[in-house]
Amino acid sequence: MLATFRAKLVSDRNLWLSFILVALLSATFGIVMLLSGFTIIDEMQDAQKIRDHVEAMTERQRMTHAWLTATVDVLYPFVYASLFAGLSLRFLGKAGPFFAIIAALAIPADLVEGFAQVIILHGGFEVLPVKAVATPIKLPLSGTAGAASIVALLIAARRRFFS
Repeated sequence: MLATFRAKLVSDRNLWLSFILVALLSATFGIVMLLSGFTIIDEMQDAQKIRDHVEAMTERQRMTHAWLTATVDVLYPFVYASLFAGLSLRFLGKAGPFFAIIAALAIPADLVEGFAQVIILHGGFEVLPVKAVATPIKLPLSGTAGAASIVALLIAARRRFFS
């Protein structure tokens, strides 16, 4: 069963589909922020800065951000983790499983952060400490897995064009 899951994760089909979905979801974040005139709080860690930012938003911006978080940002960690884990397992050899686990661990951290954000965007500032813990866990996990994926892509390119 694990071998079948791994085979699907590293398949060309999964890698391309994950890449396309990451690109589309990333573009969705950018377009919604541009059209709605706000910056998302996903990477903010300081509780007071988050509170100030949310309080400065209009009601419509807060609701748009909450909907974006509850929809697109629920899918996003699964998609980027699939891409990062698949690339790591396929091209990073013995280090691949380590980076795949890091990618997988980013999923719950990102989901906890998103859940807290939706509550915060609805005025539930009492969960700011949850976000203040989840974000500094999520960012290095997703960042490390993403960096490993870039290395994996460089290895893949070297194999394809210079071997």
